[in-house]
Amino acid sequence: MISRGSDERMLTTEEVARWLEVGTRTICTWAECNELPGVKVGRQWRFRRSAVAEWLEGPNRLQNGAAAASAATAAKAAYSSFRHGAINEP
Repeated sequence: MISRGSDERMLTTEEVARWLEVGTRTICTWAECNELPGVKVGRQWRFRRSAVAEWLEGPNRLQNGAAAASAATAAKAAYSSFRHGAINEP
């Protein structure tokens, strides 16, 4: 649910992919499969930074096999590095 008055900037697929250190196609696949929270605006996906951060901190929700699970693990590790200042914010 989007709250009125929320001024949080929406991230593009490319920004989320850089942040999580995965490919843009991976981000789109996760969003299309409802694994990663996002909204489709026309033909493009947009993501709330806070929703992606919450997803990263939650349990592994990916159900599409070992490759997806290892990618999610890598993304969560990248987020951990980001939180500790090793990676710049998108």
